[in-house]
Amino acid sequence: MEKFCTNCGHSNNSTNQICVECGTSLTKEPKQASAPQGPKKPLPFKTKLLAGIAIVLLASIIGLYTWGTQTASAETAVSKFFEALQEKDAATLSKYAVLSTGEELTEKEASAFIDLYQNITPIELEEMATVEKNGKFAGIFDAHKVILTPQQVSFYFPYDGLNLNLNGESVEAMQNADGEYVFSGIAPGNYEAEFAFDDGETVFAHLFDLTVEYQEDTSYVTTIEEDLPIGSTVFQVTVAEYSPSYTTKIVIGEKEYPVDESGSTEDIGPFLLDGSMNVQAKVEFPWGAVTSDAVPIDGEYINIDIAKLDKKTEGKLIDQFAAFLEEDIKAAGTRDASVYTSLTPGKLKEVTDTLDSWKENEYFFKGSLTKINFDGESVQLLSDGVSVTGEVVIEGAYYYQSEKPVVETEKYPLYAKFIYDSEKKKWLVEDFDQDNYYDGDFTVEPLQTVEGSKKVYEVKGSTDAVKETSSESVSSDDQAMEIEDFMNQYNSLSVMAMNSGDFSHVSYLISEDGPKYQESADYVDYVYSKGITEEHLGTSLEKVEKIDANQVKVTTIDRFIIHKEGDSSEKEYRSVTILISDGDGWLVKELVSTKEI
Repeated sequence: MEKFCTNCGHSNNSTNQICVECGTSLTKEPKQASAPQGPKKPLPFKTKLLAGIAIVLLASIIGLYTWGTQTASAETAVSKFFEALQEKDAATLSKYAVLSTGEELTEKEASAFIDLYQNITPIELEEMATVEKNGKFAGIFDAHKVILTPQQVSFYFPYDGLNLNLNGESVEAMQNADGEYVFSGIAPGNYEAEFAFDDGETVFAHLFDLTVEYQEDTSYVTTIEEDLPIGSTVFQVTVAEYSPSYTTKIVIGEKEYPVDESGSTEDIGPFLLDGSMNVQAKVEFPWGAVTSDAVPIDGEYINIDIAKLDKKTEGKLIDQFAAFLEEDIKAAGTRDASVYTSLTPGKLKEVTDTLDSWKENEYFFKGSLTKINFDGESVQLLSDGVSVTGEVVIEGAYYYQSEKPVVETEKYPLYAKFIYDSEKKKWLVEDFDQDNYYDGDFTVEPLQTVEGSKKVYEVKGSTDAVKETSSESVSSDDQAMEIEDFMNQYNSLSVMAMNSGDFSHVSYLISEDGPKYQESADYVDYVYSKGITEEHLGTSLEKVEKIDANQVKVTTIDRFIIHKEGDSSEKEYRSVTILISDGDGWLVKELVSTKEI
């Protein structure tokens, strides 16, 4: 008996259990009679409530899973990244991007990226970034973020202490042996950059714009092309345009740097080269240190020429120049070279020979020193000394014995070269001469005039063919004139010493064995410390009393102008002083008394 498949209608043997055509079962299960059922009981409320909650919870879980999966997906990360890029939303973009080093992208880095790549296309983004799983979202779902490759930039700067800030954030740096800084871990973008330098002495900040573009080659380093106002400098020091002969240093701030024999320093730095820092040169001369004017540091090679003395030393030399000129007028008038107190031995011999020839030829000078004018260029530093040039004004006449002298006013520049005697600790005149080729006009500030004594010097009887007396037969009048001249010189140099605070101006006219030496040294220091200055108007001899063969007691009338605390007053004193002869001249031994008249 055949069976037909109820599914496909194919004919099968009665013994087949399944259709050989389609595989449908051909066996029919006998239907069992249903047991009679009674009426259904309604479900309890609690069961219904739990069932409802379970259904809602299941739906929520399914919805949460679906939302979390979509939110953390790669597609969402890229979509949000582009949305933030278009809207310039740095805060959002920083949440969907990270550097390949694992560091989070800061908002400032995101802002720099937006500024450079706001118009980037998806294809361009695909070429410079990847989207990868990065962390978890809601602690459950794998989060995806845009992965950016950090870049490197370099800058050659051979000094320690340089930092790079991008949009206010410091960048990791490494300095190699060649003096090149390499800054790494930088997200591509446009930055407001700052080089900040601080080596403990020099501090500066340099602002500039920096574009860091994406480079596929991770070993590629972008070079920063910036000129910084900082570098090292070689300093060249000259003294009156010659290499210094004495110990020389340059001074920058509180630091000193040595100068070699050629006057040059090593390459020193770094310094700001914008002129905001200054350098000075200091030379240790035998008489003391001389410091140059401040010179701005504005280049890699700076020349410093020291051609001026300090004001204190200038003042000393001007005073000594004036004292020397007074001696020179006196020496010419008396034809006596022994009156010089500050000539070098060589120059003294030269002048002595000249005056001896005057005597042989019966040549004379009669005259007085009226004044000497100085200006701001009168004192000049030389490589081996100092020159002083003054405009000398005299009343004088040169004549032979057979002539009658006609005294006239003369004005001429006179040059003197001073050198310093380290043993005697005093300035000496090595050379002097009337400088007819001097091209100055004595008008450069500050101007200064030193008055001469106006005392007329001459050989007595020169116009009457009266011969000069020898040193062995000096008359009392001649001795009195000699002592008066000495006391004028002594008082003038004492004033010079007090005004400058330098006892050496007058110390050589005082006997070291007498009480006056230490008294004068202390008094010079005291007057100078109080700011008191004086002018010597003149000294006249009143009386000479002989004590013994080598000592005399002299009474003089001394006139001064004293400047004290803004007031000036003219004073006149009667002084009694003991002088002692040292064989070559007089020295002050003791001040017996001095009273204001």
